[in-house]
Amino acid sequence: MKKQVRKHFSYTQCDDFAAYLQEMSRKGFHFTEWKGGLVFEKGEPEDVTYQVEVFADGEEMDQRPSQDTEEYQDYCAAAGWKFLDGKARFCIFRKEAEDAPDILAPEERIRNICSVERKLEMRWIRLLFLFLLLGVFGGGGPLTLVFSNAAMVVETGFAIQILLGAVRILWIRKGQKRGEAESLCGEKSYLGKRDPFWRGYNIFNRIREFTALVFLAGYFILAIEEDEIFISAVLLVVFFLVSWGMEYLRPSRETIYTLAVLGAGFLWVCLIAFGAFLNENRRPDSGERAVLADGQEIGISQIREDSSFLASDREYKISTEEGETVRIQIYETEQGWLAGQLWEKQEKEEEELYGSAAREEGLGESAWRRGEKAVCYSIKMDGKLFFAGTEEAVPGEKIPLLRELLNLPLGR
Repeated sequence: MKKQVRKHFSYTQCDDFAAYLQEMSRKGFHFTEWKGGLVFEKGEPEDVTYQVEVFADGEEMDQRPSQDTEEYQDYCAAAGWKFLDGKARFCIFRKEAEDAPDILAPEERIRNICSVERKLEMRWIRLLFLFLLLGVFGGGGPLTLVFSNAAMVVETGFAIQILLGAVRILWIRKGQKRGEAESLCGEKSYLGKRDPFWRGYNIFNRIREFTALVFLAGYFILAIEEDEIFISAVLLVVFFLVSWGMEYLRPSRETIYTLAVLGAGFLWVCLIAFGAFLNENRRPDSGERAVLADGQEIGISQIREDSSFLASDREYKISTEEGETVRIQIYETEQGWLAGQLWEKQEKEEEELYGSAAREEGLGESAWRRGEKAVCYSIKMDGKLFFAGTEEAVPGEKIPLLRELLNLPLGR
């Protein structure tokens, strides 16, 4: 009879891991392999000694022992330790010879574990920093974040995780120095909850993971409100299905590399195609009609709307009976500093497209016109920022008409 247990240990809990396997053997369940969890085989209760080591030359994605690990196990077998199984950088050994020495010297063991922990954290920090930069600068600049609560939550989460990662690296360095000093005194560091230093380190890691889950949950809640939940949910489901499949199938490192490259390319193409599809089909189009003061009937279509607790960004297309089209973009925020930043950003973009600005009278407290054929009007009025694009300059006698368009209850 076999029993499967899903239990997680970190590299700094190697001794807790070995103690757990020994306790299971005393109950008559002997570890045999990893497959979707720890697999135990029912047998006679024995007091078996296990040793769990971290193989520094392994890879985190390894689902089964690599060739390098197999060479390592031959060395350990000669010393009286039987290799049972390995996953990621973990290697599990069962003591066969009574006089078998420790597999690694204490200082080498702590150096291996701290080196692996530090490398993993640095890799994670670099990845988070890349995501942070892509989020801030990859979508039109930092100011685009203020229109999405979900985006601001994610970027804040990335920043906090990077800071916590830096604390973790400092903790690891101190742990390595501490362990090397203990080995010089003839002591052996216990990697697990019996040692207050490593117990605190592992508690810190659990708190960090909980913090990440809080931000992830916050993102999903806000993504539902912003109609972004579908693609996020699909990615999450795919991630868990792939992780579950690899745990059970346990492909080789080479197979995982190949599948990762092919899967990343396929996923990237799917995301681009699906994102374009959503962007095209989820645009709200109210199709409303309105009548202006001169009796002219116009059509109003909302192209998009992005909003957060800080600001909103809405864009409309207005069509007149004469076939003229006016596109109006509206920024609205109660934060004075943010309004100034948005105005400056948009003005720079308009200047690159339309050239220098000229003062336009009769439109709001501050209105400027750029261009001759394709024209852009930049207007501050009633606490809102308007950017209206027209196919040609609006004649003086129609300025009141443009002002009336801007005063329509758009998005309200």
